[in-house]
Amino acid sequence: MLSRKTILILQGSPTIEKLMEISHHRILRIPGKITFPQLKRLPNSLKQNSINLLNYVKSLGYRETLDQYELLKLGIFNQLNFFQLLAGILILCTCIFHHQFPAWACIVAGMPALINIVVLYLNKRYLHQTALIAYFIFQPLATSFIFINSISLGLDLYFILYGILAVFFLKEIGLMIFSICFSMVNFFILSVVLELFIYQLENINHFLYLVNEGVTIVFIFYGLYLIK
Repeated sequence: MLSRKTILILQGSPTIEKLMEISHHRILRIPGKITFPQLKRLPNSLKQNSINLLNYVKSLGYRETLDQYELLKLGIFNQLNFFQLLAGILILCTCIFHHQFPAWACIVAGMPALINIVVLYLNKRYLHQTALIAYFIFQPLATSFIFINSISLGLDLYFILYGILAVFFLKEIGLMIFSICFSMVNFFILSVVLELFIYQLENINHFLYLVNEGVTIVFIFYGLYLIK
């Protein structure tokens, strides 16, 4: 038997139902107070990782023996190769996901991106002159090989880009003249001689064709901006 005093205490205290109701309201309010700091930091983290990656690529091949001007040119060269690599991957994906292009055409379209990887690797190994020669000889050659195989992906302006960059990066006059002439001859043949292509991205996906042309124009102005 409960004493009279105990009964009065129980009567004056909140009932179990009321306590459960209060607890229920508190539980409902909890989600509104939960924060996700990791999700809020995600955009900043992605931005920081992108900056770190770009700085890493820019610093490939840096040596203390190089003067400030040579370091600047090396950083610009690395950045251009990195962004061209991303554009080359976009071009390769374009060919892969459009079944009108055969497998060999996809391999040919991926050659410029492969050369960008080789150039960045050579710079990382401090073979700067070899990287320059590989870029200004094999990049125009790979691009012209794409057009020779009757594939048009919107890369015709790349030859103008190679000519502009050769003036800035190549020290040897002979190699500079050879690179410029080789690029201009390829551009002339492409514009005048090769008029019909079997595999034309313009007819398959006009938007992606314009994207490739626009990316090339961006590269030209970006190169000129970095060089000035």
